[in-house]
Amino acid sequence: MQKKGYKTLLITTDPAPNLSDIFSQQIGHKITAINNVENLFAIEINPDTASEEYRERIIAPMRKLLDEKNIQVIKEQLNSPKSMKKTGRKIEEILQCGNEWHSVYNPNVVMRG
Repeated sequence: MQKKGYKTLLITTDPAPNLSDIFSQQIGHKITAINNVENLFAIEINPDTASEEYRERIIAPMRKLLDEKNIQVIKEQLNSPKSMKKTGRKIEEILQCGNEWHSVYNPNVVMRG
């Protein structure tokens, strides 16, 4: 798709930096343009980082209202198995950027599927 001029994003949630290896460049947890390939971008979502970003977005407004003890209680609740969908939320955030991306591929799903 990117060869046809469509802006394309590759997403991986694999803890190994496989896209960085494939493209011989540092990609990491932020959307990164692939060197020398027009319209191709990638992100290696780190589940731990995505979880922390999610928790901080939830907790940040509460810091003005609650003491540290209550903040810790909320953090513990956000670490529960019911709230462990942060990686999915990170992908949702990327997709909610409007029509910025014509195609989004998750190599983890493609390789397994």
